[in-house]
Amino acid sequence: MDIRVGEKTYEIADGGLVDWTQQLPQNHKNGMLISGFGFDLMYRILNGRDRATHIVIDVFANEDTNRYLCSMRDPERTREKILRKSGVLFNTRGYKATSISDITEATGLTKGAIYRHFKSKQGLEKETLLHLSEIMFEKLRSRVKSELTAPAKLRAVLKFFESYVTEPEIKGGCPLMNAAIEVDDAHPVLRKTATRVLDGLTGSVETILKNGIRYGQLRKDVDVTQYATLFVASLEGAIMMSKLRGNNDDIRRIIKHLERELKKIEL
Repeated sequence: MDIRVGEKTYEIADGGLVDWTQQLPQNHKNGMLISGFGFDLMYRILNGRDRATHIVIDVFANEDTNRYLCSMRDPERTREKILRKSGVLFNTRGYKATSISDITEATGLTKGAIYRHFKSKQGLEKETLLHLSEIMFEKLRSRVKSELTAPAKLRAVLKFFESYVTEPEIKGGCPLMNAAIEVDDAHPVLRKTATRVLDGLTGSVETILKNGIRYGQLRKDVDVTQYATLFVASLEGAIMMSKLRGNNDDIRRIIKHLERELKKIEL
């Protein structure tokens, strides 16, 4: 529910069964005021013209209260914050090992606030993986876009992944690989999302190959689907091995191999 007071807009959502006087030990007065209002009464006062409006505005302006209330002036910014904090936790600790309580602690928000933006933990996992993957792909796209030919673009992809083990673009490493390791039949949503991300990466490589063939930069007899699959699978597997060993040896070996394979199809 959005409530507008003057030039300010407040988004108010039910935070669940919360004893605000316990959540806000340093703010008992405000906590009791909020917990005793009731949703309809608070709505009427906020939209009214009486003196009580100023009391409620003061409550909402209190920094401690704002931390625990689902009264966010900028929902998109709050959603971005949840995704950012969740991304670090999921990509470093793992999706299964990270609880909603871990996320509330990292964001400073209540569970009610989290579920206001994401209907379930599975939904949050899905959106976080897509968020992390988009960050990775955007950085990859910026490197590939600057190259003029298909072979050069493919080499840009190789260089991008070569540095991913010791200098990852995202804390915790490749989000696709991390999610793929955890997914199983008990996590169909995350599995479907990881597959979608994998298909996106493989499809991008296929597009580069097709354009290379079209513009006479790569051989016409290249099996695009097979080459793209081997290309991506080799890189992701090498990242996993290098991460496990804590060095870049495996990824460098694979990149040298893929470089040799690329020269075979380059015109």
